Amino acid sequence: MGPKALVEFKAGKMNYDGKMVTPDRRKGLIRVVEDQSGMKQFQWCDVDTKNPIESFYIFPDDSKFEKVKQSKDRTYLLEMISTQQRYFYWIQVSNIL
Repeated sequence: MGPKALVEFKAGKMNYDGKMVTPDRRKGLIRVVEDQSGMKQFQWCDVDTKNPIESFYIFPDDSKFEKVKQSKDRTYLLEMISTQQRYFYWIQVSNIL
């Protein structure tokens, strides 16, 4: 078993091609975990096994997770500032954020 989650909630993922987002049909779960050295990871996991499908180390000054302003829905963006990588997620629980 991996590190304990600091936060965990159901969320779908969207694939981004640089212009458009399309839904990923897999069921998922967002987890933020802290390892033994204190490093934090943002993970998108399989909802049943909780095994990470994607995992990113996140740093306070180099990553941000925020609601997409252009969406009326519960769409959020994880952006890595230094590399300009973008990852889109759809939060399934309306009262989490």
